[in-house]
Parts: sequence; C-alpha cells; structure tokens
Amino acid sequence: MLEQARTLVAAKKFDAALDVIAKARQRGAKAATWHLVEGDAQRGAGKAEEAALAFERASRMLAGTQHAEAAYTAAYIWFHDVHDAERAYRTLEGVVEEGSAFEERGIALRVQALVELGQRDAAAASARRYLARFPDGGLRAYMTSIATVRRESGSGSPSAK
Repeated sequence: MLEQARTLVAAKKFDAALDVIAKARQRGAKAATWHLVEGDAQRGAGKAEEAALAFERASRMLAGTQHAEAAYTAAYIWFHDVHDAERAYRTLEGVVEEGSAFEERGIALRVQALVELGQRDAAAASARRYLARFPDGGLRAYMTSIATVRRESGSGSPSAK
C-alpha cells in the first residue's frame, strides 16, 4: 500500500493517496514513512497545516538526517505556507545543530522566523552564527543586513513576547 500511495502522490492524485493512507492507518500502519508520504499528499492537496503536522509526526519518529529533513520541512511549511513564524521557530529545534545536514537552511529559516516575530536581537545573533558557519553562504548579504541592524523592539526568544 505504501508504494501505491507514493505512486499516487507522484501522479499528483493527492486525494486518492490520502484515501490509501487512511486505509493503511486503519490496518495499523504507523511507520514514519507513512507520515512523510502523508505530508507530501497533504501539501499537494493544498492542506498546508495538515502537511506540517504529518512532517512533525515523522520527525519525532526519526533520527539523524531523516529527523532533520522532516523537521525542517515542517518548519518551512509552518513559516512559508501557514504563516506561523512561532511554530516554525519551535519546530526547528534540533535541526540547526552544528553539523546537521540542514544546519545552513535551518539557521536561515530561524533568522527569518525571528525577524517575523520582531525578535531583532535574537535574529541578529542567529545571523552572526550563520555568517560564522557559512561565510560564503547563499544568504550572506541578507544575513549581514540582519546581523548589523539593531532595533529597540524585541530581544531574547520568541516566547518572551
């Protein structure tokens, strides 16, 4: 059934894939892979919040690079598709660890979320971390602009609001 769901997602038959996933769940399918395929199907069907939740469920079941990829994908959807910067920030925990396969993208998304949340000091600190770790990174100019801008509004973590 998993291959059937994947094939349906690849064919952009997202609702049919979600039906297969629902049937598989009724039969006890609980592996992280099912959540990943569900996330892809939900996203394709235009259900961003459900997609982010599916990727979060998968990330909790995975380790290493697979965990980082699922968590980053969930955070990306929370930020860009659902427009929930706070949830994106929280979802990135563990993704931006040094050496993570998603470290550069994770730090960049964290900076964007912090800027959106008005946490300029925290955003500047994260931008400086990005620049220290990735001096030739693709977002160097953006990170430099954030790292050097100081505003009185906001400091600390997003939950300090």
